[in-house]
Amino acid sequence: MTALDTALTLTGIVLTVALLALLIRRRAFRELPLFTANLCFELFGEIAECAVLYLFPDRYLCFYLITVVLDALLYFCVLAELGRNLLRYNRRASSPQFLAILLFVPAALITFVMAKWTLPAGRSPLSGFYYLLMRAYEILQFAAFLTLAWWSDLQKLRWPERELRVAAGLGIGSVTLLVIAILHTRWAAGPVYHLLDQASVVIYLIVLMYWLHGFWFESSQAQEIPERDAVPARSGAVRHSPTDSKRRFRLA
Repeated sequence: MTALDTALTLTGIVLTVALLALLIRRRAFRELPLFTANLCFELFGEIAECAVLYLFPDRYLCFYLITVVLDALLYFCVLAELGRNLLRYNRRASSPQFLAILLFVPAALITFVMAKWTLPAGRSPLSGFYYLLMRAYEILQFAAFLTLAWWSDLQKLRWPERELRVAAGLGIGSVTLLVIAILHTRWAAGPVYHLLDQASVVIYLIVLMYWLHGFWFESSQAQEIPERDAVPARSGAVRHSPTDSKRRFRLA
């Protein structure tokens, strides 16, 4: 780990702690518990990664594989949480699950076609498995976000400011990872490969700062989801509560 890597890691830890404190202050963790849990996982994952790297460097790759799988599961759970919140904000009781599955299939196919799966020569079996797992994670992450965007647009769901902010940050991160994955197939080793990894970390830090700025300056009006479950309005109309935020957006 270079001095720049250490600086980026420490910056990420500081920004994540600040964002978690702000989520608690704004009480946003009550509406976005999985998003908050994902940030906690990222925080403790960074700390544990540094400890394993310095204390058990020979086990670092196995540790990283485990964290990638867990991070992927949490990412998909956060997207599902955003979808659930959208339904409640738009007074929709439910949505056909098969619609999301049908949308995910073409999104994944399109993303797989865009990416390349060439395995660099000279890698050990474990290192090759790690490389392919990272490519699959980056591709499926982008496909899952694309599915959420298509799903919300087809159902004409309005995005509240807070959920839109979280989704925008996740979208920036997923697009960045996909671009990095494609570039990694061209520069599979050497200083450029590591430079691309550092660039992805910088983008993630920018996303953290974007979230910090958004939650810090968000509207003073409460944006909490009503406690009672919504019932679909008749004739396709959408009912709104007086406590709803007036600012609503479309993601796509």
